[in-house]
Amino acid sequence: MKQLNSNWITENRIDFEYKKYLLLAYLQEVEKYFLENKLYPTLSEILSHYESLKRIKESKTSFISQLPKLLTSIDFKSHQLNYKNELESDSILEEIELIIDYSIPKFYQYLEQGKNIFDFVEKEINIEPIGVVPLATKFGYLLIRDGSKAETKVYEYHLSVIEQPQEKLNTLKTNYIKSYSSSITNTFNYIKSDMLREYKVFSNPAVFAIETDSYFPYDETLLPIAKRLFLRKFNS
Repeated sequence: MKQLNSNWITENRIDFEYKKYLLLAYLQEVEKYFLENKLYPTLSEILSHYESLKRIKESKTSFISQLPKLLTSIDFKSHQLNYKNELESDSILEEIELIIDYSIPKFYQYLEQGKNIFDFVEKEINIEPIGVVPLATKFGYLLIRDGSKAETKVYEYHLSVIEQPQEKLNTLKTNYIKSYSSSITNTFNYIKSDMLREYKVFSNPAVFAIETDSYFPYDETLLPIAKRLFLRKFNS
């Protein structure tokens, strides 16, 4: 779906009615997206817009200083250039404030809607190890099967650690390997054994199955949430 630019408030015409129309048109597309239980990347965009507007509202002075500047004069004695914010007028700033005050609750409304979908999907996903989990779990495979049960997708995963002042956080990288069509014989245990025979990258890899009995859009919802849930197991 079409994105809303990060600088949508100040680009083009700064007019409350125009920006209101622009925002509502975007949120109408978000509504359609969410009704199909599609979350990403839209939910992340909504969060980014919401947090950006909150920061602007809380730090109006800083925001004004970042607006485009117009050269007004040159002081040759002091060798100084004098600028004025192109948008720094009472009417323009009042218009921007109107847009921000109108937009924040709108973004919050859809942010909550997206979070509710996220929470629902999260409860429908189950993560279980296949076989004995080795001591080293930084490398391995994820076997993901959605509610359609049509196939199981296999990903190689790699966990790495980011050092933070107060804590250590794991990050997750995945690489799609192959898919197995569903059948009586293609169980998770069989897929694990087959992967070990075909791919000898790891001597004793950790293998986890991620599945749900419900159907969710794979790329936009199931896969990103499954990866977040898996990563949370190691960051908790």
